[in-house]
Amino acid sequence: TTREILFRDALAEAEERDLNRKNAMVGMQAQVILQGLYVREVNGHLQAHGEQKAKKKESNLPFGDGLPKLLTSDEFTSNIEKRVEQKQQDEEEKELRAEERKVYMEKRDAWKKAESERVARNDTIREEHQKAVEE
Repeated sequence: TTREILFRDALAEAEERDLNRKNAMVGMQAQVILQGLYVREVNGHLQAHGEQKAKKKESNLPFGDGLPKLLTSDEFTSNIEKRVEQKQQDEEEKELRAEERKVYMEKRDAWKKAESERVARNDTIREEHQKAVEE
């Protein structure tokens, strides 16, 4: 009957509308997930950049609050002593890292030389074997 045909058409139309809504919902969810990942990554970069900036700024000033200090106070002198000790420790660590890097580079160069010699030996052995196989 015509009524059944109208109902069937209305049902098909409603199902198509629901399918379109579901597809739109999936698209929006995917977009939200991608935006969340992007925001998290950018936030991490911004935070790292801010920390680097703060670290650079912090290293120059004994007190970063900008308020006047009594230069003979115990707090000021102890803070300066701590900063001097920290700088000495940082310099020692830097020198130690440089020495470790130098030792590593020497070992790496020796390994590279030994590796190239090994490869050359293997190439000669391979060539000799190839000649023996051909004969």
